[in-house]
Amino acid sequence: MQLVILNRLLLIILRAPPVNDRRANFVYSHMAKQCARERAEDIQRNLDPKHPSFAKSMVLSHVGGCFLLV
Repeated sequence: MQLVILNRLLLIILRAPPVNDRRANFVYSHMAKQCARERAEDIQRNLDPKHPSFAKSMVLSHVGGCFLLV
């Protein structure tokens, strides 16, 4: 897992290792999304409530890995 802060935007990036089995990729993708979402929710809970925030799951094919915007 990699945390990146860019212009007050937190990216939680999870990358899947290359696997030729599509089912293995699907399972990893689901687990990665779940892990990233839980991490994003933990971070979001600790943010100042005066500032609005949201978590957005990005489509795997658009980003080449799984990450959430917080």
